[in-house]
Amino acid sequence: MQPLAPTEIPGNATIDTIHDGLVLYSSSATTTTWTLSAAAVPGTEVGWVQDNAGTIVFSAAAGATLECVLTGHNSSAGQNARGSLIVMHNSGGAAAVWNLAGFTTVT
Repeated sequence: MQPLAPTEIPGNATIDTIHDGLVLYSSSATTTTWTLSAAAVPGTEVGWVQDNAGTIVFSAAAGATLECVLTGHNSSAGQNARGSLIVMHNSGGAAAVWNLAGFTTVT
């Protein structure tokens, strides 16, 4: 089986279960916001790469939660930063808890 090529996200976007198993990359030269869906299914895993100068800000949608071992971290740390997002829980189907890992920083 061939690996999937990384998928370009050129601007703001909502990240959801449809992106499960993909590596997404931002090609933007300016800051973009990726909103993390509250409806995403537990086990959804998405890789991410900041492929240009524009920071990726990860923002939890209403009802969702963003967690990171590095307190307050919610964005990519610079060009070529990469990491992953995993939905750990989703109580009632509208309260996804996203775990952010990788080269991150606070915006």
